[in-house]
Amino acid sequence: MRIGIDCRILRQGQVTGIPNYVRNLTSELKKLETKHEFVFFDGPKGGVPFWSNHVSYAKQIEKARLDLFHGPANTSPFFYKGKSIVTIHDLAIYKHPEWFPRGQWLATKVVVPNSIRKADRIIVPSEATKRDVQELFGIRDEKIAVIAEGVESRFFEKSAISDDKFQISKKYILFVGTLEPRKNLKRVIEAYEGLPAGLRNEYELWVAGKKMENVKIKMQNDNAKSKIRFLGYVPDSELPGLYQNAAVFVYPSLYEGFGLPVLEAMAGGTPTICSKQIVGNFKFQISNDKSEPFIAVDPESVEDLKNAMKRVLGDSQLAKQMGQKGVEMARRFTWERAARETMRVYEENWSK
Repeated sequence: MRIGIDCRILRQGQVTGIPNYVRNLTSELKKLETKHEFVFFDGPKGGVPFWSNHVSYAKQIEKARLDLFHGPANTSPFFYKGKSIVTIHDLAIYKHPEWFPRGQWLATKVVVPNSIRKADRIIVPSEATKRDVQELFGIRDEKIAVIAEGVESRFFEKSAISDDKFQISKKYILFVGTLEPRKNLKRVIEAYEGLPAGLRNEYELWVAGKKMENVKIKMQNDNAKSKIRFLGYVPDSELPGLYQNAAVFVYPSLYEGFGLPVLEAMAGGTPTICSKQIVGNFKFQISNDKSEPFIAVDPESVEDLKNAMKRVLGDSQLAKQMGQKGVEMARRFTWERAARETMRVYEENWSK
């Protein structure tokens, strides 16, 4: 079988989010022992965007004489008519359009719906995204394959943190993510501001991530302001050390297609607080006992989040147990497994 994979998104040079998925998946697919042939496309460059991405690109793909084309970044070219698979990472823009003031009309109204409806199979990272695809587009159950993402091995390896760059003076609570409404940083800050003064004096709050234009960050507690550090974008190579040296990682996102940063933090043994929806994405039952590798919270409750922080920071034995359990849980999610399951989807559709 001759399989084409859309790698245009890798031109952005980013190694987070969807580019991270494409980079890791293609890397592991290359390692599989298979007689199938891969063609990795970076698409035409220049020109009018719609024509280049959907007309010229479709012609380029057709010339490659593929048996199957995979669009791993939510879309496939509008005018491509061959057999295709598309990965839908999440449908946040449909569920919460208020988080996306620019709207992305062409993608949401035309390109994504077209890609979903014409696809022979749809890959999603979680049952939550599967439900959204079914609810919004009426796709039948057997057309959707749930394939969880993986954690890179480097997140399990012990990593140092640059004292010169980060100027560590105190222990810290860590938040990592693009600073956009659904990541829920507002409530993380409110929860931190509500911690007892003794804990705020002992632990700073570090916020790592690129700020989006429509996000306004407000802090009410003047005493806490000096203890909240905005690091901006942190290179991917520095994330393992940043995770591993944190006292606790907090990620109470309001909506996630999967929630990979939670597993990346767990891989380094860092106790983690996350939203209940993310835990559901990992197919875990929540029992709230001390053997859990995380504390799952209601992401809309500042009180819930504050109490979870107090619980972890005030109980070193619990933090240690969570760290150990977290590593065990993260090891279940590998990119090799994701690649093998994706290949199985390719082969099932090739044989039809």
